Amino acid sequence: MFSQSHIIFGPDNNLYISSASKDNVLRFNGTSGAFINEFVTAGSGGLDSARGLAFGPDGNLYVVSTFGNEILRYNGTTGAFIDMFVGSDLNFPVDLLFSPSSIIPEPSSITLLITGASGLIGYGWRRKRKMAA
Repeated sequence: MFSQSHIIFGPDNNLYISSASKDNVLRFNGTSGAFINEFVTAGSGGLDSARGLAFGPDGNLYVVSTFGNEILRYNGTTGAFIDMFVGSDLNFPVDLLFSPSSIIPEPSSITLLITGASGLIGYGWRRKRKMAA
């Protein structure tokens, strides 16, 4: 089978499972558990040892590439690779989390926490932008 790493429910109520050994993300029906597809294909965007995953405030899927030492961004609807969100200077990242800012007391900001083998290895924040009417 495969070595699963992390499991989350997506905004579409389906289940997403990262596989460190297969370097991909699988999607399953959130109600029946039936396999839907390989949402992020093996090695897409340089994905190497897929671990933590989270849907960001922009609706896209962010996946930890542990052996690549980076966070990769994929289209939240199609699973297509978009870009490297955080560069290759991380130290063995394993998980990530988006949450309303609690580290930086900035109104309307989002915090990204990145954890690794040695604990918290990085964080950043970005103020939400209002769209012009």
